Amino acid sequence: MSAASLALAQDAPPPPMTPSAMADMAKSPGAYVTAAGQSDKFEITEGRLAAQMGSSDKVRAFGQKMITDHTKSTMKVMAAAKMSGLPKMPPPALRPDQQDMVAQLKAASGPAFDSLYIQQQMQSHQQALMVQQNYAKHGADMHLKMVAMKTVPVVQEHISMLQNMGSGM
Repeated sequence: MSAASLALAQDAPPPPMTPSAMADMAKSPGAYVTAAGQSDKFEITEGRLAAQMGSSDKVRAFGQKMITDHTKSTMKVMAAAKMSGLPKMPPPALRPDQQDMVAQLKAASGPAFDSLYIQQQMQSHQQALMVQQNYAKHGADMHLKMVAMKTVPVVQEHISMLQNMGSGM
C-alpha cells in the first residue's frame, strides 16, 4: 500500500456495522447487555469529549445529555439483567470501530469537531436503535425487553436532536 493510500485509509471513517451484524449481537440476553453496554459506553465517552471540546453550545449541551441519558440507560439494563438472574458482567470494552471513532474525534477541533461528532453520533444512534428495536421485538428475556422498549423512544429523540443540529450547521 502506498503512503498516499495508507493516509487516505487512515482518514476514512470505519464502516458502520451492518444491520444483520447488529441484530446478531442482540439475539441473546447476554449479547444484548453487551451491545447495549458498548453503545452506552461509546455515547458517554464521546459525550464527555463533546461537553469539553465542542465549539458550539448545542454540541456541548448534547454531549452532556448523552452522558446523563446513557448513564441512566446503562443502570436500567444492569438492573434488568440482575432481575433476570444474569451473571454480573464487567463493563464491555468499546468495539474497534468505536475506538477508532473516539480517536478521530479527539484529533478534531473547532467546527470540524462538531461536525464529526454529529456524524458519528448519528451513525452510532442508528445502530443503537437497531439493537434496541430488535431486542424489544425478538428478545428472549422479558425484563430486558421492557428496557429495550422504553429505550427506543429515547434513542429516537436523540436522532431527532442530531438531525436538527446537523441541519443548523
